[in-house]
Amino acid sequence: MNLSSMFAFLLLAVMSLSAWAEDLTTGLPAYDGALVLETKANNEGVHRVVLSAPQRISNELKIEKQKLARGTRVNQLLELTPGFTEKDAFKFYKDYLSTNGSLEFSCEQRACGTSNYWANDILNDRRLYGRDSDQYYVAGRVGSGADEYWVSAYIVMNGRKHRYVYLTGVKAPLTHSHAEWFKGRYFSQLDLGEEDLQSLKDSLVGEDTVNVWVVGFTQGHSELAAESELKQADKLAARVKTELAAVAGISEARIKTYSAGAFAPRPHHITTQTWFGIFLRPH
Repeated sequence: MNLSSMFAFLLLAVMSLSAWAEDLTTGLPAYDGALVLETKANNEGVHRVVLSAPQRISNELKIEKQKLARGTRVNQLLELTPGFTEKDAFKFYKDYLSTNGSLEFSCEQRACGTSNYWANDILNDRRLYGRDSDQYYVAGRVGSGADEYWVSAYIVMNGRKHRYVYLTGVKAPLTHSHAEWFKGRYFSQLDLGEEDLQSLKDSLVGEDTVNVWVVGFTQGHSELAAESELKQADKLAARVKTELAAVAGISEARIKTYSAGAFAPRPHHITTQTWFGIFLRPH
């Protein structure tokens, strides 16, 4: 192997390792006051994200609210370093979700139920078993579209006094058409075909936390004031919303509208003076 071939091989290896490392992320940052002990990925499938405190009724585990997220789940185990507490880590992840995503559930200490359920029935890691008064949990969503994760953080001091942070994240795989709607698609007037409508409807299946955004645009006119252009685009978006609800059977409450007027360039394939875009976005 000559020098250039060896360099190319090493470059490919580094790129492959980088791509692999990017895939192994929970969607949550590692807490600064903790050391990462291990990171593992589960096979793609349907994974449970708990959104209420677990209970055992008639010897059966009951979870009142949960999200069944399809995708690859990544688990990451961290251990808190001296000087940082379980409460510190809990506050960090709770604030992070509230600021950077959507906090769907949180609990502290005994309000989280029995630690044994979390360790052995939910997270399947017996190292996480501790006293009920020494546990904390947060769960929610971060990112959007192709980069949306359902995430959780379970924080506990176990029976051996190890203080663990157990992060999980599920990133749903998007089909090509699904990804296109999150990126946004543009149309001239009401020219959506049956294939487009079906693709949009299919992309909404199982996505209860996603809304349809219709954004209206106009070509800039020197004789029109900006307010008039915005009103014109707003009327177009409203017409499209009504049409989508009637033809595609999408609830009007799930369709949001926005007017961008002439404050955006016209896509190359659009030739009309007015047009609209359709985007999927988490609510």
